[in-house]
Amino acid sequence: MVLDGLFRQAGLGEVYEEKGLYKEAIEEYRRVIELDGKHTGAMYNLALVYEKVDPRAAMTQWEKYIELASPLATEKDWVDVARQHLKKLKSQIKD
Repeated sequence: MVLDGLFRQAGLGEVYEEKGLYKEAIEEYRRVIELDGKHTGAMYNLALVYEKVDPRAAMTQWEKYIELASPLATEKDWVDVARQHLKKLKSQIKD
Protein backbone atom coordinates (compact mmCIF):
# COMPACT_ATOMS: atom_id res chain seq x y z
CA MET A 1 0.00 0.00 0.00
CA VAL A 2 2.79 2.43 0.89
CA LEU A 3 4.64 1.49 -2.30
CA ASP A 4 1.57 2.34 -4.36
CA GLY A 5 1.38 5.73 -2.66
CA LEU A 6 5.04 6.39 -3.42
CA PHE A 7 4.51 5.67 -7.11
CA ARG A 8 1.52 8.03 -7.14
CA GLN A 9 3.46 10.80 -5.43
CA ALA A 10 6.43 10.38 -7.75
CA GLY A 11 4.03 10.42 -10.69
CA LEU A 12 2.41 13.57 -9.36
CA GLY A 13 5.85 15.15 -9.14
CA GLU A 14 6.38 14.33 -12.82
CA VAL A 15 3.04 15.90 -13.76
CA TYR A 16 3.88 19.07 -11.85
CA GLU A 17 7.29 19.20 -13.48
CA GLU A 18 5.82 18.83 -16.97
CA LYS A 19 3.43 21.70 -16.24
CA GLY A 20 6.26 23.92 -15.02
CA LEU A 21 5.05 23.79 -11.42
CA TYR A 22 8.54 23.26 -10.06
CA LYS A 23 7.86 24.16 -6.42
CA GLU A 24 5.08 21.58 -6.28
CA ALA A 25 7.21 18.99 -8.07
CA ILE A 26 10.02 19.53 -5.56
CA GLU A 27 7.58 19.07 -2.67
CA GLU A 28 6.27 15.78 -4.09
CA TYR A 29 9.73 14.36 -4.78
CA ARG A 30 10.86 15.36 -1.29
CA ARG A 31 7.84 13.58 0.23
CA VAL A 32 8.72 10.40 -1.65
CA ILE A 33 12.34 10.62 -0.48
CA GLU A 34 11.21 11.21 3.12
CA LEU A 35 9.18 7.99 2.97
CA ASP A 36 11.81 6.04 1.04
CA GLY A 37 15.31 7.46 1.27
CA LYS A 38 16.48 5.00 -1.39
CA HIS A 39 13.95 5.96 -4.07
CA THR A 40 16.41 6.61 -6.88
CA GLY A 41 13.76 7.78 -9.33
CA ALA A 42 12.58 10.57 -7.04
CA MET A 43 16.17 11.56 -6.24
CA TYR A 44 17.06 11.73 -9.93
CA ASN A 45 13.96 13.69 -10.86
CA LEU A 46 14.45 16.08 -7.94
CA ALA A 47 17.91 16.90 -9.25
CA LEU A 48 16.46 17.60 -12.70
CA VAL A 49 13.88 20.00 -11.26
CA TYR A 50 16.49 21.73 -9.13
CA GLU A 51 18.51 22.38 -12.29
CA LYS A 52 15.66 24.61 -13.43
CA VAL A 53 15.32 26.61 -10.21
CA ASP A 54 18.42 26.19 -8.02
CA PRO A 55 21.59 24.91 -9.72
CA ARG A 56 23.54 24.68 -6.45
CA ALA A 57 20.82 22.49 -4.92
CA ALA A 58 20.89 20.45 -8.12
CA MET A 59 24.61 19.80 -7.66
CA THR A 60 24.04 18.59 -4.11
CA GLN A 61 21.13 16.41 -5.22
CA TRP A 62 23.12 14.89 -8.10
CA GLU A 63 25.90 14.02 -5.65
CA LYS A 64 23.39 12.32 -3.32
CA TYR A 65 21.85 10.41 -6.21
CA ILE A 66 25.23 9.27 -7.54
CA GLU A 67 26.34 8.09 -4.10
CA LEU A 68 23.15 6.07 -3.60
CA ALA A 69 22.74 4.72 -7.12
CA SER A 70 26.35 3.96 -8.13
CA PRO A 71 26.41 0.47 -6.59
CA LEU A 72 23.16 -0.51 -8.34
CA ALA A 73 23.64 -2.23 -11.69
CA THR A 74 20.15 -1.17 -12.78
CA GLU A 75 21.10 2.49 -12.36
CA LYS A 76 24.41 2.42 -14.25
CA ASP A 77 23.22 4.32 -17.33
CA TRP A 78 21.34 6.85 -15.19
CA VAL A 79 24.39 7.39 -12.99
CA ASP A 80 26.46 8.11 -16.10
CA VAL A 81 23.92 10.74 -17.18
CA ALA A 82 23.84 12.18 -13.65
CA ARG A 83 27.63 12.54 -13.69
CA GLN A 84 27.36 14.47 -16.97
CA HIS A 85 24.75 16.80 -15.46
CA LEU A 86 26.93 17.35 -12.39
CA LYS A 87 30.03 18.03 -14.47
CA LYS A 88 28.15 20.57 -16.58
CA LEU A 89 26.79 22.36 -13.50
CA LYS A 90 30.22 22.47 -11.88
CA SER A 91 31.66 24.07 -15.00
CA GLN A 92 28.89 26.68 -15.01
CA ILE A 93 29.03 27.47 -11.29
CA LYS A 94 32.44 28.37 -10.04
CA ASP A 95 32.91 29.62 -6.50
